Amino acid sequence: MEATVKKGQSGRRAMMRKLVLAFLIVSFAPVSLYYAFDWTLDGYLFEKWREKVVRVFDLGESELRYVWIKSQEYGVDPTFVICQAWVESRFKDDDESYAGAVGWLQVKLSTARIYEPDLTKSDLFVREKNIEVGLKHFAFLLQKYGSYKVAAVAYWLGETRMRTWRDLGLLSYRYYDKIMGLVTQIEADLNG
Repeated sequence: MEATVKKGQSGRRAMMRKLVLAFLIVSFAPVSLYYAFDWTLDGYLFEKWREKVVRVFDLGESELRYVWIKSQEYGVDPTFVICQAWVESRFKDDDESYAGAVGWLQVKLSTARIYEPDLTKSDLFVREKNIEVGLKHFAFLLQKYGSYKVAAVAYWLGETRMRTWRDLGLLSYRYYDKIMGLVTQIEADLNG
């Protein structure tokens, strides 16, 4: 009986040593965010979401992962962001509107500089920077107006134009309806 207890104790010690060693390796070794992310519940949820989004849009994992992480950071629905990017630019990094808005989320330089004063127009053609600044702005509008519908219209029109329009009318809501049509398509796949 005594030999069994000692063996059990040494087994626990060995297990404890392995756990400490694993902790030290993970703590001090440069572990990629990519791999650490996949070990979490959020990684699992991302994977399920990604599977549904790629049924509707032909996007790579890196773009989707970036949108997912930044959407979580700013508290915006990632499906809405992906659909908004499609409506805004059809996922074209070099897209530029007549009003001077550029990139995936069609961000104007004057709007981007509210959040990052040193930004240049060429910075907005970089997908990650465009998504981040666009998300910051949309998150601000969402917090200000408390509704995806009103925030989307404010994003599309710009706050100045939105304030001057007495009746937003059907034209402004068509933008939101386009986004929500795509969101509904993805969500139907998520639930199906």
